[in-house]
Amino acid sequence: NNLLPIKTAEAAPERSSSGYRSLLRVAAVLGGIIVMTLGGISLFRQTPGEKMGAEIIMSEIVAPKNVKTHIVLADGTVVWLNAGSKLSYPANFSLENREVFLSGEACFKVPHNDKHSFIVHTPKAVIRDLGTTFNVKAYTGSPVTEATLIEGVIEVSFKTKQARKIRLSPGEKLVLRNKPAQTQDRQEPEAIEQVFEISKIVPYAETNDIIETAWIEDKLIFRNERFEDLAKMMERRYNISIVIKDQEIRDYEVTGIFRNENMMEALKLLQVIVPFKIKLNNGQVIINK
Repeated sequence: NNLLPIKTAEAAPERSSSGYRSLLRVAAVLGGIIVMTLGGISLFRQTPGEKMGAEIIMSEIVAPKNVKTHIVLADGTVVWLNAGSKLSYPANFSLENREVFLSGEACFKVPHNDKHSFIVHTPKAVIRDLGTTFNVKAYTGSPVTEATLIEGVIEVSFKTKQARKIRLSPGEKLVLRNKPAQTQDRQEPEAIEQVFEISKIVPYAETNDIIETAWIEDKLIFRNERFEDLAKMMERRYNISIVIKDQEIRDYEVTGIFRNENMMEALKLLQVIVPFKIKLNNGQVIINK
């Protein structure tokens, strides 16, 4: 039994590769961008962007579920795009025009430039980089946006309160959540309030990996994660649909790490610590007591 006693599902021994070293290998830039896929094929296309005086043509990189993509932008920025994510940027992206739009999760290593900041737009926040390595997580439909700073400096502003700007120090993580605002009048439509917290990132004790960027090395690390939230991560990792029928199972908190497990191996490890049954139905995983 290789599970930790504190509700932890753990897999085979760790691979010898460094948990972060591969991010620092910068590929040569050919024609402005090189696209390399891991575990599948990513999609590249151009789409019309938002009109800002004149129509802007946007380039788009899509990493489907079960695919992780590594790209190098024209300014030398290295980007790892996680499964189920999309990165858009102007077709004329250059050192003077360093703005991208993220839906999903990506890790950026940005060359420093005093005159031109690198800006990441997400639905809930804007992250301005001054030359650093950082991770952004902002999946469509999720009430949570995360920005984790590995080295350098980033500045985060909120779409609802753009005047508020927060600078992070290396090793800090900002979590922005949407929650219903409290109103005295029940007749008013439900408003959304944005709340945030800043914390220090804590490496996973068993392997010393940084949890927020371990996905780059094909590791899925979860600590005190609700089973329902872990299921969403597994959906993107394995390109499956998971339906949890029982609320108690949804709320169960688990801690552990997956490395090379396939979908069924990962689910069987979780069954050791969470009592549930699995049923497969037309490619969908049904989980119940």
